[in-house]
Order: sequence, then structure tokens, then C-alpha cells
Amino acid sequence: MRRNIFLIAIILCEAINVCTAENKFDDVIAHYSRNANDSMKLKAAKFIIKNIHGHFSPGGDGMEEFINRIYATDSPQSQKALATAWNKARGNEKTILVADSSFMDSQWLIEEIDQAFVSWKTAPWADEITFDNFCRNILPYRVKDERICKGWRQKLRKAYGPAVTNTESMTEAFEAITDTIRKTILQSTPYCPYSLDALTTNYVKKADCDQRCILHVAILRALGIPAAIDAVPMWANYSQNGHSWVAMVKSDGATYTIFDDEKGAKQFNKIDASRFSARYKITREDSCPYDVLYEKKAAKIYRLGFEHTNTTTQSTPSILNDRFISDVSAQYGLGGTLTVECNDTIPVYLCVFRSGKNWTPIAQAQPSNGLVTFKNIGCNTVYLPMCIKGKKWTALSEPILVKANGTSHTYTPATDTTESITINRKYPLCSYMTDLWGYMKGGVFEGANKADFSDADTIGAITRMPHGETTIPISKEKKYRYLRYKTSPRSRMPLAELHFYTKDENGKDIELNGTPIWHDVDSTGIKHLTDWKPETVTSAKTTNYWIGTDLGAKGKKPISKIVFMPSSDTNNVEAGDLYELYYFDRQWHLLGRRMANSGILTFDNVPKNAILLLKDKTKGKEERIFEYKNGTQIWH
Repeated sequence: MRRNIFLIAIILCEAINVCTAENKFDDVIAHYSRNANDSMKLKAAKFIIKNIHGHFSPGGDGMEEFINRIYATDSPQSQKALATAWNKARGNEKTILVADSSFMDSQWLIEEIDQAFVSWKTAPWADEITFDNFCRNILPYRVKDERICKGWRQKLRKAYGPAVTNTESMTEAFEAITDTIRKTILQSTPYCPYSLDALTTNYVKKADCDQRCILHVAILRALGIPAAIDAVPMWANYSQNGHSWVAMVKSDGATYTIFDDEKGAKQFNKIDASRFSARYKITREDSCPYDVLYEKKAAKIYRLGFEHTNTTTQSTPSILNDRFISDVSAQYGLGGTLTVECNDTIPVYLCVFRSGKNWTPIAQAQPSNGLVTFKNIGCNTVYLPMCIKGKKWTALSEPILVKANGTSHTYTPATDTTESITINRKYPLCSYMTDLWGYMKGGVFEGANKADFSDADTIGAITRMPHGETTIPISKEKKYRYLRYKTSPRSRMPLAELHFYTKDENGKDIELNGTPIWHDVDSTGIKHLTDWKPETVTSAKTTNYWIGTDLGAKGKKPISKIVFMPSSDTNNVEAGDLYELYYFDRQWHLLGRRMANSGILTFDNVPKNAILLLKDKTKGKEERIFEYKNGTQIWH
């Protein structure tokens, strides 16, 4: 959620803006007070003016130069060209955050209000939209934290109106616009740290998740469809990031969304981007040693709006320190409840573990009668209630798992009942990795003595899903000059390592070194094939690629074994890395340090029923909490 970039500016500028906005827009109030028929527009104007404080737009010469560079060239532009344009613009001039109330004038605001009413009243479903819903989800002149511009409603209405011409309901129109956005606005990585206005994003036809949502909502509002951005501030069991998406909001509060690539809008829908693909089904024969993650969990869902709906102070933690968010978790079916004892009167924060960081607040509640209750939270998620005493975060209990059946489990470490544990990862394995590994099945290793492999023998095969470093013993005595790995028809999975061995006179395996050979592989990565660094890979250009080695005319050898490693997330335990294991008992306690000698680690004297955390002190920041049960790491 890029919106937090504005929080410091909001605090610094608020005192000035609060005192000036009402006076500055007196002309707007006067304009709509002259005619009794404008009574609703007068109320709308008061709504905007009341809530304009705290809204900022990226501006200044740097931003304007960037916008000019975009429009000076043909659209669509490449990702590289956009990034280059931004780097040149920001290098020449500074981009600043400008309070909306300081540069918007009365005429601008009047035009915005008038055009918002045109969008509302000309929509075929206008009668379904209450004034309150209109004010919150059609009227605002901005969607989120984007640069604002004039005339966006008229232009977007003209550009996208034809897409809803034949629709018969607001829901069908929402579905049609969503489908159009998917087809016309390409998903991209960010090329500017600020959000552009909707018209510029529409011109570029490229946007990251945030900017695509801003454009999407702007189009819907221009067409009289009440819409907003809803967001998970951060996933409760994955990554450090969250996700945002677009929702259509009906006047009774019912929220409709379209999940991923589905066509139909639904209420209480699955949370967008919360499911990993699972194209490959892991079999028992694969002997996968990991607990695989298929779904991202949401602890809370917030709506980003224009109205001041959230009471905050300067001491409120950053994720919650946004006055324009409102809790819509119930609209997505989040029905968990957690009540804990608290004999204090200060705010209590419900925290989840943020990957690679620590416990991070996602909700706030006030204690009453010795208890504090959090409602509409995600289930099957581990929470930690905390408060701030002085400047120190203090846990009110041990971590608590809130279950879907309405019960909970508290992870109170049994320090007098310990066990030895054997673990192999510091972060859950996600199914997008097993999808790639699974389709390596059917790949073969061949030996040949002709360069075109017309006399190739299959000396090894991938018969089950590989997961990490894999060894295939070879029993053939025939000598080969050319050796290669050839993919299955469905796989273009990059290899991190590929090593061929033969036996010396003492029967010891020794690695063979030759000249790399390949087909449909990015040649710049060939050097990584034998560097024993799992984080470096050789990338394929297509499926059906192959890669191997030429041992030379005098280097023919029989093969004793093949060692290979597919590309991975590098969160397995790796030999040579230093690890630390912690358990939580009102705070983190170090259990021990180990230098890994293989792909597994063993720790003794680990308290049972504890939340654990494994850190790689050598490299890598992806790490998550887990419990150890029945010999398995269970991730939370």
C-alpha cells in the first residue's frame, strides 16, 4: 500500500490546511446555496470540503517533467522507457507532495462536483444508488494517493462508455469494465514511486497493481458505478506485502468483487490473489518433505476512501495510521473473534507476524471491563495481542491461533517438556514452486558420442518431482563425450546446478569438467550451472530446451552419477550457512545456533507447544513462524 508514503507530510501540513480549506472554498458553498435545486450538490460540496484535509498530490517540477515526457512520446511505451523518463525527470527536478486544498480552486471543485452528478444521474442504475453511497464512492475527485488532474470523468466516460452500452445492470457493467481493463491495461512493475493520475495511466496502458486499481475505480466512478479499492495491508502467512483490488459497493454496503481471472462478480467472494495456482498435484511417490502453502491468509481487510473514517494519533502504528481507511472485513466473510484479558485502559493492538520482520499490528481495540475483543478477523491465523507501554511493545499473552470452528489455541511453551526437532526450511514452500518442479517429471539425461545426439542413450530420468539437490546414480559402463539434460515437453524450469561424475581408479566419484553446450538457453547464465550457488540459475527461452557439456574427443568417460538442482526460492536449509532458532515466550528467546552441514538442521531442548522462528544469519530475509508437530514444520 503505497499510501503510507504520505503520512509524514500529512502530519506536518495538517495544521495549516485545516484552518484554510473552509475559507478558501466559500465560493463553492455560495455557488450551490443560490438555487434550492442544488441542495444535494451543496451537501456534496460540504462533504468534500470537510474531508479534503490530509489529501496530497505528487507535484512539483520533477513530476510535471515526467508527465510531459510521457505525453511527448507515442503510447504505449516500454517499461524501460518509462523508468528512464522518471529517472531523468527526478534527477533534474524535485517531486514534492502538495496539499489538495492548497492548489485546487473553487471553480475546479465545482466542475468536479457537477461532473460527479452527471456520472450518477445519467447512469441507468442511478435509482439504486443512495446519496450516501454516491458521496463515498462516486463523488470524490481522487481515488487514493494519485496525482490529480482535471477533466478525468468526461474523458474516461467517453473512452469506456461503449464497453457498458449493452449491459443491463450495474453488476454487468462492473464485469464489463473489469474485463476491458484486463485486456487493455498491461500489468507492470512500478516505474515511478508515486501514483499517476488516471488519465496518464490510461494513456500509458501499463500499470502496477496500485495504479491499475486507481484507473479501474476512476473509470467505474466516471460511469456512475460506486467503487473503491479494498486491501489486505499485509498477508498473515506470506511475504511482507499486501494486495489491493477493486470492489463495487452497493448502497446497502454489499461488496462485489471479481476473483482473479473469473468473469462474474460475487458478494463474499474469495479474496483477490489469495490463491496460488496448483496445476501440478503432488503424489505420494513424489515424497515431498515440505508442508506446501496454497493460500494466502488475510487477518483484516480495509477500504481506502476519501472520508475521514479512522481516528488516529501520531503514536498509532503506521499501517493503522491512515484516517481514510475503514474496516470491511465482514464484507469478505472474515468472522473470527478473539477476546483476551486486559486490565489496562490503553489501546490494544492485534498483531500478526510480518515475514522477515516481527509482530506487526493490523487492528486496534479499546479494553472494557478487563477484556478486549477483536471482531471480524481471519481464521486459522496466529495472532499476538500487544500494547505500547512507554515506548516498549508488550505482549498481553502468548501467540493465539484463532480457528475456523470458533475455538482457539494458545502457544504457551512447555519449557519443562522439550524435544529434539529436525527442520529443513525457514519459510513455507509455495505451490507455485511445486508446479514448476512437478512438470520436470519426464525430463531425461542423455549421453552421446555424436554432437547432434543422434546416437543418444538415456542414462537417467526424472521420475518424481525433484525438490532441491537431487542425485541420480548411474550403472552404465559405456563412455560418452556429450552429456545433457533434456526437459520434458511441458517444462522450461531453469536449473541452478548440473554436475556429471565418473569413478576414479579408487572407485571415488569425481566431477567431470567440459565445455558447456546448450539449445534455447540464455547464454549469459551458463556459468551458473556449476557454481554451487542455488540462488543463481540458467534460464531457458522455451520449453524443450537442453543443456549439458562436451568432454572433448579424449575425455570420454562412463557416468557414475548425476547431481542436479532445479531453481528454487532458496529458503531450504543450505550447507555452510549459519542458522539461529528462536521460540516465543512473551518475547523471542534464542534456542541455539547451528552451522548447517547438509539440508537439515537438528536442535535439542526445544519446548513443545511453542511458536518457533528460524533465521539464516548468512543470507536471506524470508522467514516465518511455525510450530513443530508430528515431526513436521507447520507454517503460520
